[in-house]
Amino acid sequence: MALDQSALLNLLGDLKLTDVTDRIRVATETLYQALIDAEASAFIGAAPFERSDDRTTYRNGTRPRTLSTTAGDLDLKIPKLRAGSFFPALLERRRRVISFSPSNDTEDVIGQSAATKRTALDRI
Repeated sequence: MALDQSALLNLLGDLKLTDVTDRIRVATETLYQALIDAEASAFIGAAPFERSDDRTTYRNGTRPRTLSTTAGDLDLKIPKLRAGSFFPALLERRRRVISFSPSNDTEDVIGQSAATKRTALDRI
């Protein structure tokens, strides 16, 4: 689902009203949500409320998913399906965010493999 011109103008108006630190988070959240909706439409074979012979199933609401990023926490809506399951390729299943107390020698380890996390922990 692509954003049309009126949706982009509404987004621009909302971004002008938000705090400067929140603008990137809002824009990132909108981009992620549009990508998730587009992937779901491709997976199902039809956009929301569209009739199509290629449709494989129907949407059945959404479930919330919070994604922690450097831009902030993004509140995303993952579409549920009546038959089958869908999870966007953009996100990782059961992704953990591990953060350490801030100091010069520590860093955030986000969504990395166990070996990489051990290496990062050894450096601390």
